Amino acid sequence: NQSSTIRASYQQAIAVLKQERFETAFDLFTRFTMAHPSSDLLDDATYMAGWAKFQGGDFEGAIEAYEKMASSQMDSEYLDRVAYGIADGYYNWRQYVEAGNAYERLVKKFPDSPLVGDAMSGLQWCAIQTGDVNRAVQVADRFAIENPESPLIDNLLMRVADLLYNNGDYLEASKAYKRLIDQ
Repeated sequence: NQSSTIRASYQQAIAVLKQERFETAFDLFTRFTMAHPSSDLLDDATYMAGWAKFQGGDFEGAIEAYEKMASSQMDSEYLDRVAYGIADGYYNWRQYVEAGNAYERLVKKFPDSPLVGDAMSGLQWCAIQTGDVNRAVQVADRFAIENPESPLIDNLLMRVADLLYNNGDYLEASKAYKRLIDQ
């Protein structure tokens, strides 16, 4: 049965990924996508190829794989995760400006994604990494306004308060800590 052979091929790539043989897993997923372009597992395999690169620490390779998927799989259920993978790849590659831009694109393009909170957190970390305290504060404020019930608000606000304190802006830090307590 061809369907079971296709699934077995995909499962083999997953097994190799679980063994943390990331480059081999990437190769298997890539070969799968070329051999089975009409498979119902195509999006899964394409996404997992990028994930294998990311898990192996090849952030540039992960970004390339995810960008290729984003440009070719326009109606995939993975597109918000792909956008997040691109942003996270840039962040882990220490390309903070590019990461921030990618997180921002995710938030704008996929406002209802469950990854928006994580993207906003990533965006704030990018601002912190580049020393842009004002941007970090703006990100937290924006997220709090747009997502008043999110459990991530406390983390974002605490980061802001700590950042202000560590930068010697004790008055603003005090206000931020108070805001956190009043939440």
